[in-house]
Amino acid sequence: MTSAVTYWSNAGAVKRNEASDLPDRRTQLGVNQGRTAEDLLDRYWRGEQRLTTIAHQCQVKSEQSDRVADAVNHLRDRLKEIAKSGNEEIDQIISGQGSTESKVAAVNAVIATKNATAANAAGIAMSNLVDATQRVLDVTIGGDARRSVRGRARGIRVATRRYSARHRAAAGHYRARRAVRGPEDGPRRAVWTPDAAVACPP
Repeated sequence: MTSAVTYWSNAGAVKRNEASDLPDRRTQLGVNQGRTAEDLLDRYWRGEQRLTTIAHQCQVKSEQSDRVADAVNHLRDRLKEIAKSGNEEIDQIISGQGSTESKVAAVNAVIATKNATAANAAGIAMSNLVDATQRVLDVTIGGDARRSVRGRARGIRVATRRYSARHRAAAGHYRARRAVRGPEDGPRRAVWTPDAAVACPP
């Protein structure tokens, strides 16, 4: 993403330099008369306008690429913070006092809260992405940014779910540590420690 910022910034500078040369050429042609001179003057003028427009488009693309990069980096850092704090809270619950049932409920509550926080962070990032895309579309081809970024939105939701899964996976090596028999004539059943139960929250 940072390479896109540099690319469009450099491209805009090139087009601005090209556009700045054309007024001087038009001035030089201004002393001439006739259809050929008028045609060249018109071509130079239209070329100057086109290059100026392209330079502006490149500037907008550079600025909005930078904005998107900031949004993505902030989301990545925020999700890491959410995962870290969630794991710490879960570890405290598991190592603390209380019944298995109360620990499971408390851990599931932490997971739900952190998932909601992660979803909110993803929503903010997506809003910034849509707005940046819309600004580029407004100065180029037009269109609805929400449709353009729909696929990217799914990617962000997947990334958020992956971080949510890491909350569970890193919170205490979730697995059943032992199995015991139920009633003498009944089937075997798994006995889950609090961290194991959180692996598949209701």
